[in-house]
Amino acid sequence: MADITDNLTGDPLATSDPTTTGSADPVAQPAILLDQADADYAPGETVGITTTNVSDGGTFTFEVAHLSAGADGVLGTADDVLTYDLTGTGTPWTVTDGGAGDLDGVVNGSIQTSWYVNGDAANQAFVLTATDDLGNTATTVFTDAPPPQTPPTTFAYVDTHIDITADNTIMDAAGARFSSRDTTIFSNLVSGSSGTGNWSVFAQIQNAGAEQGFNSPDGVLDEKTSSQHNMVIALNSLIKVDADGTVNPNGAYYAFRLDMHQTGANPFLSLDQLKIYQSANGSLGAGSFAAGPDTAGTDPNFHFTSGNTTLAYNMNAGGTYSVLMDAEYDSGSGGGGDVIVLVPTANFNPANGNFLYFYTAMGFQGGDWSGTGTFEEWSALSNPAPFSISGTKYEDLTGDGKTADDVAWTHGPVTIFIDDDNSGDFSAGDRTTTTDASGNWSIGGLTLADVGKHIYEQVPGGSEETGILVQTIDNPGSGGTDTGNDFTNFRNFSISGTKYEDLTGDGKTADDIPWSHDPVTIFIDDDNSGDFSAGDRTTTTDASGNWSIGGLTLEDVGKSIYELVPAGSQQTGILVQTVDNPGSGGVDTGNDFTNFLPPPGQGLTPGFWKNHIDILNQELGEFHPGWNSNTSFETIFGFQNLNIISGTPSIANALAAKGGGIHHLERSSAAAYLSAAVTAVPDGPGGKPELNFSFSAATSPNPAIISILNLIDANHDHTLQPGEVTAAVRDVLNDTGAPTSNFGLTGQPGIEDVANAFDAMNNQTHPDASVFLI
Repeated sequence: MADITDNLTGDPLATSDPTTTGSADPVAQPAILLDQADADYAPGETVGITTTNVSDGGTFTFEVAHLSAGADGVLGTADDVLTYDLTGTGTPWTVTDGGAGDLDGVVNGSIQTSWYVNGDAANQAFVLTATDDLGNTATTVFTDAPPPQTPPTTFAYVDTHIDITADNTIMDAAGARFSSRDTTIFSNLVSGSSGTGNWSVFAQIQNAGAEQGFNSPDGVLDEKTSSQHNMVIALNSLIKVDADGTVNPNGAYYAFRLDMHQTGANPFLSLDQLKIYQSANGSLGAGSFAAGPDTAGTDPNFHFTSGNTTLAYNMNAGGTYSVLMDAEYDSGSGGGGDVIVLVPTANFNPANGNFLYFYTAMGFQGGDWSGTGTFEEWSALSNPAPFSISGTKYEDLTGDGKTADDVAWTHGPVTIFIDDDNSGDFSAGDRTTTTDASGNWSIGGLTLADVGKHIYEQVPGGSEETGILVQTIDNPGSGGTDTGNDFTNFRNFSISGTKYEDLTGDGKTADDIPWSHDPVTIFIDDDNSGDFSAGDRTTTTDASGNWSIGGLTLEDVGKSIYELVPAGSQQTGILVQTVDNPGSGGVDTGNDFTNFLPPPGQGLTPGFWKNHIDILNQELGEFHPGWNSNTSFETIFGFQNLNIISGTPSIANALAAKGGGIHHLERSSAAAYLSAAVTAVPDGPGGKPELNFSFSAATSPNPAIISILNLIDANHDHTLQPGEVTAAVRDVLNDTGAPTSNFGLTGQPGIEDVANAFDAMNNQTHPDASVFLI
């Protein structure tokens, strides 16, 4: 018979809450045990309470609330409320493990306490909550159940009764099996001990008094107007069961469940007609049937008037029957149900159509057998409807995985596939689809056998996967969609730049021009060796100095970019560029290189100057009025220590010095100084110097010589100035106050090294003496 506890099993307000709110560490959740298995306490009794999984010495706060039916008047539905209107409710008490209030008095991870059931608790339900200091909670429900109600004895008409008002009742009658709660059938089909079926709701019928309807999405008769819960059934989706409810592919029955929503005062309801029709038409509804009114004691005589239906089962085919039922106060829509009807599979012939229409008439016995609550809900044990998976293919603009800045993939369809053979790659037979213009994709027709399989993409050429590389099929529920199976890809990018000629040797500036000489090799230092190696990716500059390398991936970000320096030129500006991330499919621009091409250097040897004293006097006097061939070498070079050079040689004497060592330095530096002086005075043809005393890699095949010239060239313009010549000489001879300190010390170039460097400059191509216009 009816038990108030039956409808509290799945009540949202009476279900234990395992959430841990106070700790980030996983801990065993607290649990509440009551001292009576049926959790049914009469007024005047004491509820014995034991809380387990308590931290040793921990403290819990206990509170009892009154569980009341909400607006629908039915206890155990979603609108139930907790109130504190009865004696003892809403009054929390605190107990510490092993403390004074702990009835076992021992610190043992368990708290024992109690609550007294007062006189106003009769026929009521309660929720007990226990909460520790960290916010961990446990809940349970207990009741004072009312005594069982006696089924009504008054009926609107005489027929044969199939009485299943008592718990644990199964009756074979009217060509079917009818089961109340707490039977083996319920245990097997509702408790889930066998089978993998899905109870799919197909009809909801609601009316006060007599009520009738069938599973049409049109909301005809007394159906609730909801196509979500009123829909045609497919015969081939039904699951076969044995007589005890055990799922069996060869079973002799199909199972249908009724979930009633009667009020507590009137829990009884009669099932007066049950007809199941087959049809090939899956859209029967309004205008396809005829039926009488909802009048107790009458036969509504429901029948289809169109649609080519076949009556597969009729409860009243062999007589007039009423199934007498007790609502059992189950836990609302979608709960365990009140009645299960097993209909023989032999009644159904697939040739008569795959669509089933399930007509029922209830409450026609009238009186206390009438509908009194909200709606009655029919469901069928069926295979879950196929589900689908879906997702979106994104372009990862920054290469950082799936983030808010990703955009839908617009670079052509991408193949998405289910790895049906678990091979880890695309194989013949794998189910596939392709993304649409917005990157969206979906695959339908999936079953429970597909849950857990992997989903891959075929990575588009010229891109790499980021974010989640492999998705997994989840179960979205019958007929649902497992969404969010997204993939993100970063498209390969390129690097580019321009090779410039640095006209002035001052690095990259606005006056540079594109390189127009032979192509220059640009390379990515893939092996991080610092120079060009086999395997490094390369390109060459075009006629305008431009270059680019494509097909780069995120792995290339941070690598160095070099040029192979063209012969006869010198790098200026940035010597090494770095691969940056320009975004998906972008171009990392501005990786420019600049090179200075010194004009062909010129020089004049000591012999030239010695043999052209007139030119010497002219050019030296133009550079420094009053100086001539007789001016002392030491004066011109600005020596502070006059004891370094023996004697007091003139500049002309220095040009004629014989031998090595200091004399070699005197000779070569005197000629270099005079050439530098000529270059410093632009009084030649066209307002230019008569001599270009510059150097380049072509000045000497000896890298050491070029290195010394770079040290002498203090302003790095690749042209020696008079002051740079004198500074190097005074430096290498350790003159007092020498302006530089690059020469003459241990490990530095010495006298012969500096003299040889000047010789290299002096021995460059020299102009004809006529350019000096003597």
